[in-house]
Amino acid sequence: MIFDTIAALADYLNNGKFDNSASRAQCEDALREFLRTDQETLTVDGRTVFNNEGKRLSYFIDAIQSRTPRSEYEENVSDYESSSSSSSSSFPSLFQLELTVASSDKYLKLWYANSVNFTIDWGDGYTETVNGGTQYSDYIGHTYSAAGVYTISLSGQTSWFEVGDGVELEPSISRILTPIVGITGLTSLSNTFFGIGITEIPADLFDYSCENVTDFSYVFQACNYITSIPNALFFNCQNANNFRAAFSSSGITSIPSDLFDNCPNVTSFHSIFRDCPNLTSIPSGLFSNCLNVTNFEQTFYYCTNLTGDAPEFWTRDPEPDGSLCFHDDTGLTNYASIPAGWK
Repeated sequence: MIFDTIAALADYLNNGKFDNSASRAQCEDALREFLRTDQETLTVDGRTVFNNEGKRLSYFIDAIQSRTPRSEYEENVSDYESSSSSSSSSFPSLFQLELTVASSDKYLKLWYANSVNFTIDWGDGYTETVNGGTQYSDYIGHTYSAAGVYTISLSGQTSWFEVGDGVELEPSISRILTPIVGITGLTSLSNTFFGIGITEIPADLFDYSCENVTDFSYVFQACNYITSIPNALFFNCQNANNFRAAFSSSGITSIPSDLFDNCPNVTSFHSIFRDCPNLTSIPSGLFSNCLNVTNFEQTFYYCTNLTGDAPEFWTRDPEPDGSLCFHDDTGLTNYASIPAGWK
């Protein structure tokens, strides 16, 4: 059976239980390592907890997280159901966001591009469908007649959409309720969540419909209330090439070391963490798998609380553009040895 011990693992992840002494950190570390390799067997604390019979764990990540597997994994559903009874929730079919409206007559814009029957359910009984559209130019708006909390649902085909329309605007998206699902054709998420009022990013946000997205520029810029980034957030975004200002001017305090492990095609990290003064360190190996980068300009500009060593991007061959990469990051241990143009 493919999922011969998946029930024990799912139970552990969901309820903090595991019938041996493996800690949560051990289990999560093993899962992350397994995702990066072509191993056939996952072992935690000396026990084989998963055997995928030659298939990568990414095919079964829904089961690992104790969700109903996606339709493309239907051949394995019966194995999952017979080996784990802990999953009762259905996998979402629409991308959903929570909107908080503080007072009546508030207007929300949703931008779109190259859409085909892209449907917006505004959560107050009104639904609209749009077609066509040019990125950064076309939007549809909606006025909420009453204060409240609304669930917006998006589905259909579009190459790009944006629900973040500026810093501290009201009404504002207050939560992202599901991963991006039910949307096809995405190639860009530039500015998509710019300046919205979320406090956390779902760990699986980009796991299902973002494999062809190349542009993540400004995606979470000015999201002041987020303090952390989920591990391996971009694991299923192998075609990403542009992360310009993706987290700039946000409230993040740390960066997971595996954030870009499966992003080999990135060419630009221009300003990605610019003006993030709450950051205190740069994880070792953060950019190790990103060997095609040509632009590190202002990457850690004005991250004034950074400590430890700065990665020596300037030693790459050919040397990328690193203008002001570490500007004013004087707490870095090797700040004095950073080339003048890089600081």
